[in-house]
Amino acid sequence: MDKIKLMFVEDNVDLCFLIQNSLEITNRYTVAIAHDGMDGLEKYHIFEPDVIVSDIMMPGMSGLEMVKEIRKRDHNTPIILVSGEKKEQADIVCGLQLGVDNYIQKPYVPDVLDEYIKALFRTKMKQTNPEPCRMGDVFFDKNRQTLILDNKSIRITTLEAEVLWMLWLGKGHIVERKKILNELWGNDKANQSRSLDVIISKLRKYFHKDTSVQIITIRNEGYRLLLE
Repeated sequence: MDKIKLMFVEDNVDLCFLIQNSLEITNRYTVAIAHDGMDGLEKYHIFEPDVIVSDIMMPGMSGLEMVKEIRKRDHNTPIILVSGEKKEQADIVCGLQLGVDNYIQKPYVPDVLDEYIKALFRTKMKQTNPEPCRMGDVFFDKNRQTLILDNKSIRITTLEAEVLWMLWLGKGHIVERKKILNELWGNDKANQSRSLDVIISKLRKYFHKDTSVQIITIRNEGYRLLLE
């Protein structure tokens, strides 16, 4: 099996050394290190990573600025943002809106990061070739992670596609919030719950022009996808 190519963007040299050594010793990863967003952009083009893990706050170009540039041309490579402090919660929301797949909060150990990456790739492996489906005037192609409306294609993130697919499979019925969180994140903790809130909000925006499609929140239970 090929090793996972991880680009780790972090200005803390000691943390870079710890992550690189701890993950490469598993023989599952090849790790490239960058120390700020600009360095990350350069390494991204050269290294062509399978997954990117980046701190938010760094000197020079921030992690958010780097993600914004990467997402202009690449909507598929999974990206995990690293949050250092509670005051960065607004940045986390911004990152999710830019197309980040998940985030992790400091302090964390390499084993935890390893599990986050495994969860991302497990998600990508699920139902890799489902048939495109129609939701109102929108065609949803889960395999390509696209929504097609009026001959225009919108790329969505891996987690957005997975959440929408779960709602589609349970259309007309309540899809429990805990079920979504446990299947896609592996837990239903508050941090992941906030990520789901942002994803649901983004999905509603994609369908805002089509009143025949509604994602209804059922308080304390979950969500229901309604199609006319």
